[in-house]
Amino acid sequence: MATSYARRFRTWLHRLANKYKYQISNEQRASDPTVEKHESKPIINELHISDSTIDRIKRKTGDERRHENFKDRLDALAVFVLALYTIFAACQWIELNTQNINQSAANMNAVVNAQKAERLSRDTLIAANRPWVGIRDPFKKMRIEFVPNRVNPNASDPISINSEITYVLENVGNAPARKVRGGVFAFASETTTVPRTWQDMTCAGSEQESKNPQASSFFILPKSTVIETSPSEGGIPSIVHEVKYTWLIACIVYQDTVGGGLHHTKLLYRSVPNGKPPVVAMSAPYKLTYIPFDRFALFDSDVD
Repeated sequence: MATSYARRFRTWLHRLANKYKYQISNEQRASDPTVEKHESKPIINELHISDSTIDRIKRKTGDERRHENFKDRLDALAVFVLALYTIFAACQWIELNTQNINQSAANMNAVVNAQKAERLSRDTLIAANRPWVGIRDPFKKMRIEFVPNRVNPNASDPISINSEITYVLENVGNAPARKVRGGVFAFASETTTVPRTWQDMTCAGSEQESKNPQASSFFILPKSTVIETSPSEGGIPSIVHEVKYTWLIACIVYQDTVGGGLHHTKLLYRSVPNGKPPVVAMSAPYKLTYIPFDRFALFDSDVD
């Protein structure tokens, strides 16, 4: 039995050796140049197709054309629908944005109107509960003279205008006016032009006196009056030879008892000619004439 197995194994080894020997022989033959020389060449067959056949192959069928036309129409419809949607969305955005802008403007106007109403109510309340001091018209007494400057005859203003005005101060408000100070001052002009800075010409001294706690002042009760007399003296430059109008500037400064604020009443009066010929106030060394008058009229005013 062992001999039989040995014989079979030898036969298998012999077959395996012949198999590898045959494979090696084929590989060597394939790489041999002599063998390649005698090998047959491959057969190549050329296929000639006419241009008409190629055009017929490339030409699309009716179904393909209809399919492509349908696809193109479908794409165009999609673009049209998208454009409509975009336009609709843009219109909606514009409308919404316009509404928001209008609403914001309305809210801002409401806030501004509310603030204006609040300020108006506050100002009305303050105005109704504060003093209002003015000068009752006409003056009770007035004296105005054009005289030479005897103190300094060679000065640039050789003529003086002296005045003394007695007037009635009246508080028409609903609160007392305290620390009341003021006065009426006269000056002359050869023109009919209103002095531009008349509102600031007389209030500086009155403001300082009203703010000074040691300065003399007085108060006026609501719906009450006080009589005051204000003397003044001013110079007339030598270049002025004819006084066409005589002006009176009044400035009353006072404080209220509510907020302690400083208030002003500024009044500008102009002389009213009585129709008489000019009067010579001075003939030497300078000549000065003025147009006579009997009264003054309120020309401008300012209050705060």
